[in-house]
Amino acid sequence: MLCGIIPSGESSAVVGESVSCPLFYSGTLPMSFMVDQRKILFWKKALISDNGIARIIANINRLHINTLLSKYFITSINIKVGKIKGT
Repeated sequence: MLCGIIPSGESSAVVGESVSCPLFYSGTLPMSFMVDQRKILFWKKALISDNGIARIIANINRLHINTLLSKYFITSINIKVGKIKGT
């Protein structure tokens, strides 16, 4: 459904919110989606960083990371960057 609420049973990044309107009219995602995308990419980099302190901080924040991933129906932080960015 273009520019409306996604019917129940269909997945959306945020329940009841469709990104098809902003993508159709402006060619960009809403700011909240872009911020969350950047957060996911940041935590992904922190978890595999050579810096031990960055890895420890990322591991301490695993619950926050998993909550953010589940919001977008991403099952693992090990997903390819291209799938997170949508390219």
